[in-house]
Amino acid sequence: MFANKGAISLTCNIFGQSLQFINCHLEASHNSIEKRNEVLIRIMDNFASKDSRCETFLCGDLNYRIGVKTEHYKRMVGNNRNIDSVMNYSKMFYLDQLTN
Repeated sequence: MFANKGAISLTCNIFGQSLQFINCHLEASHNSIEKRNEVLIRIMDNFASKDSRCETFLCGDLNYRIGVKTEHYKRMVGNNRNIDSVMNYSKMFYLDQLTN
């Protein structure tokens, strides 16, 4: 269904609450954002519960990246554990492919 990547779903009822866990492995590489998004939509369309009372958790190796080259990332974070390094980590949230 998804070439050499895949997904699996488990739904269970715990103390009256329906829970679904979808685990998937999406394609890697910085240039595969559109493909990852398309496959993720197909996975959710095929696996996600249609029951609005069911809580669904998506996990796995989604392979979304921080949208900067490795050299830039290393300059932003470095090996420091100081406050500047922490501030740079927070700036990277805006570069995250999954949320942007």
